[in-house]
Amino acid sequence: MAQPLRLAFLIALLAFPILEIGLLIRAGQYLGFWKLALIVLGTALLGTAAIRRTGLSVLAKARAQMEAGGQQGIDPLLDGLMQITAGMLLIFPGLICDVIGLLLLVPLFRQLLVTNVLPKLFTITTFGVGREGGPFRRPARPQDDGEGAQATSGPFDPMQDDGVTIEGEYERVSEETLDPQRGLKARAPRRTHT
Repeated sequence: MAQPLRLAFLIALLAFPILEIGLLIRAGQYLGFWKLALIVLGTALLGTAAIRRTGLSVLAKARAQMEAGGQQGIDPLLDGLMQITAGMLLIFPGLICDVIGLLLLVPLFRQLLVTNVLPKLFTITTFGVGREGGPFRRPARPQDDGEGAQATSGPFDPMQDDGVTIEGEYERVSEETLDPQRGLKARAPRRTHT
């Protein structure tokens, strides 16, 4: 199943620039070179302005909202990420990229993506984006709360982890033990055990 998906992605990756160039040529024939050049330059300037306007303020807003309200802090971050993506798409010369970039600049379209499309594609958790029960989830284990054991599978908390001590040996090598001709001195280095 993964192989056909990779092949489709590769074909789309190769076909997209060809489609963009073909569409630019047709638009240049229809509109004329100078009008098309003005459109491409105008959308590139609009994309630069969108990226500059969004900037790092999105991260500050997302951090403030996550501290105040928890999960809702991801929405401004996604909104800002989509604005930056829109700016980058507008900078690229191509009419398909420009249309997608202009759509991403519309707040209603971005909100529609965040509320309807992205949740169907990804599970967004407070730790990151991925499948539910991803790498930051602790496996269920019994805990004694005085009323018997309960299985919990909450987020991993290193402060409440029982921990495992791993014992081993190491060897400390200093410049005194190195031999410039062979790399190590004739006598064996001193071993330290812990």
